[in-house]
Amino acid sequence: MQRDIQKHVKNNCATYAGNGRCLLDKPCPFFDAENEGARCSYFENNVIPSDDNLTAKYWARFGAAYWNDGDTYKPCNKCGNNFDYGKSPKRQYCDRCRNEQARENRNKRMRKYRRNKQAE
Repeated sequence: MQRDIQKHVKNNCATYAGNGRCLLDKPCPFFDAENEGARCSYFENNVIPSDDNLTAKYWARFGAAYWNDGDTYKPCNKCGNNFDYGKSPKRQYCDRCRNEQARENRNKRMRKYRRNKQAE
């Protein structure tokens, strides 16, 4: 996630001067190894809105309340792509990953069931 943000900053931020520095005469907060929860108002308002998936991941670090402004989108816990969770904010997976996860859970349950049946 941090690497994705750094790559996006290097390629798209107009105030990035290189070598982890910002043109605003300060170090870029996204290149400071100690500052994992770094924020930059210029980046948040002008740079990151161009990439929806990265935007969702970025704001998810701070909790959905920061970026959710009435939208019903959040990142999938498996693939990271945004999905519309509709009326169920507890959903964790997009439609494609939800089906895969359900199959994995079902297989896991059945393995446990068969293992218990053999032990009897």
